Amino acid sequence: MTEQEWQGAANPDDLLSHLGDKRSRRKSRLLACACCQRMGEHIPEEFHEMLVTAEAYADRRVKKHELPSHIKKFRHLDRAAGAVTLVAYRNGSLASLRLAMGQARWVLAEHGHGSHFGVPLAVESAVQANLLRDIFGNPFRPVAFEAGWRTGTVLGLAEGVYEERAWDRLPILADALEDAGCESEEILGHLRGEGPHARGCWALDLVLGKE
Repeated sequence: MTEQEWQGAANPDDLLSHLGDKRSRRKSRLLACACCQRMGEHIPEEFHEMLVTAEAYADRRVKKHELPSHIKKFRHLDRAAGAVTLVAYRNGSLASLRLAMGQARWVLAEHGHGSHFGVPLAVESAVQANLLRDIFGNPFRPVAFEAGWRTGTVLGLAEGVYEERAWDRLPILADALEDAGCESEEILGHLRGEGPHARGCWALDLVLGKE
């Protein structure tokens, strides 16, 4: 795959194939969570809570034994339940990531209710591809981050964005980075871009020192 193909691909499976094993397990889990969260109202509240816990597990804030075990019994009921349990209980392998993302996009394509349900499968695939690029960045163009840009103001803003999922404040973070001396067009452009953004966003992770 070329850099141009990476930037233009609308099929997340093609991007995953290129990444192969060169993936952070944390980022893989967060990508799957972001895709599953788009199922919105089709999954009950306890599954939304499960995804929040799975994100915390990806960030090593909870232990695996703290994941609600009773939800496992729902995994064979439908695609939505299966996707959520795959995210929570698998180890972030390529196979489980592909399956969870595939289940999530089929749910969104099959159910014609809610704000974005019933969308064509190709449309949801493109959204997932954009989420993958938001989280993993551009493997053809690694971006360096200087420690001096990580001022108290920058860190405070970045931590707030991450914890509150306040993606609308990313442009403010970009301004603070610029004030701190950052001139990286890739970082500033991504933070000021339309997104979509999710936990694990490569530029936000650079600020926070996450991998």
